[in-house]
Amino acid sequence: MGLKKSKKPGMVLILILMIITSLSVLIIGALKILTATDSEFSANRNSSGNNSSKISGKFICYKKWDNATSSYKLYQQRVEYNIDGSVKSLSNEVSLGSNPCVFEVPNGAKGFEITAIGGGAAGTASTRSYGYENVSSSNCIKNNINEILKLLDATLYCQNEFSQGDGKICESLYKYKNGNISFSYFTHAIALKELNDNRFECGENDGEIKTPHKENCTLGYKINGNEVSVKLSDINVSIYNMQQAEIEKDKLAKLAKIKSDVICTQKNPKYTICVGSPGKAGDVTTITTNGAIYGSVNGSNKITINASDIGNGGTLSSGAGSTNLKFWYKNSKGYNESKVSAKGGDKVACSSHTITSADQIVTIESQEGVLPSSFELPSAFNFGGQLYAGYYAPGTYEAKNATHFGASGASGYLNDLKRSNLLSGCQYVEINGNKSGETCNAGSNTINGTNGAPGAIMISW
Repeated sequence: MGLKKSKKPGMVLILILMIITSLSVLIIGALKILTATDSEFSANRNSSGNNSSKISGKFICYKKWDNATSSYKLYQQRVEYNIDGSVKSLSNEVSLGSNPCVFEVPNGAKGFEITAIGGGAAGTASTRSYGYENVSSSNCIKNNINEILKLLDATLYCQNEFSQGDGKICESLYKYKNGNISFSYFTHAIALKELNDNRFECGENDGEIKTPHKENCTLGYKINGNEVSVKLSDINVSIYNMQQAEIEKDKLAKLAKIKSDVICTQKNPKYTICVGSPGKAGDVTTITTNGAIYGSVNGSNKITINASDIGNGGTLSSGAGSTNLKFWYKNSKGYNESKVSAKGGDKVACSSHTITSADQIVTIESQEGVLPSSFELPSAFNFGGQLYAGYYAPGTYEAKNATHFGASGASGYLNDLKRSNLLSGCQYVEINGNKSGETCNAGSNTINGTNGAPGAIMISW
């Protein structure tokens, strides 16, 4: 009797355990359903997209540039695979013109991988500008004194006495005008024609012309309409430690500096070169879902992709566009909107430097564009030609715009070797705002980079 009573509590305990076990199974099943349809579990935006074992098909929507209409046109392709990886069916490239791509969601697919590729940036132009720079030169006035005196309408007038050695004192007059001043003028005496006191007429036949033992030279010129007269003897320069020509050039240069009447600037030619760079490729963003995707809030099995959803390739005047695709997924709350986006590539600034001598000038070779990372096109697709990043054709240097989705353009090619002679013979001096000497103007030159390629959207399942 006691044994019979002890069985009742044991039966109750077993019954309770069975109920708890059943409830646990129901709760776990419900959680699986929720996690398969809720967005925070069904979409992994940082996925590498490597679920090839589950992929049974691919769809791609992309743009191509049409030269005839100067606009982009949409294209699409679709391929389905057998379990062994062989092609089951293939829809070759279909030109849609201005119509949108339409992806028909396959029935029974358990998950999707959606990849967005942004447009690639254009390559940066390589440029050359030609100009002049001021060169600080302490000898600018001295080295250009003839041009300065001519500009100032200057006259150098010297009246000197010297002894012939026979007791006669001769007086010679030296007068040079408008830049024709010779700095060896002491060897070219012009004798006076009249006698004056103890001075006699001295000619070339009267004896050897000697360097005078004293001088009385005056520089006269006009500046802004005013007459200026300065004696060379006022300048404290030794006449015994240098050649006569250098003595007088140095004195004249110092006169001009003292009076502050002359501004002399040496101008040397220079190249400013900016070396272009390839643009950056468009970003690649891939997300995966664990459930079905839809084309609208109403659960449509067709996802529409418009031309505006796919980023354009970058050009000289416009940046690369972003690629954005909206789709819907379903959970316990109904149809929910989601989006995958990829930013267009950035343009890279050119690198600037100045060339001041001909031996620094080299050909600036073009740098090829860049392909987008972590993105590979299916081999089953046929895009009607090779897809590539931007480049310049070897030899001809014909510009080739990028055609591989998301690829960037190449930098500009610039051959400036033929300009090298312009750096050697084009210096000039600017005196009081007036140019003296040869000037050259090589102008500027810009070789643009090539355009980047538009982006694309690829859906795998």
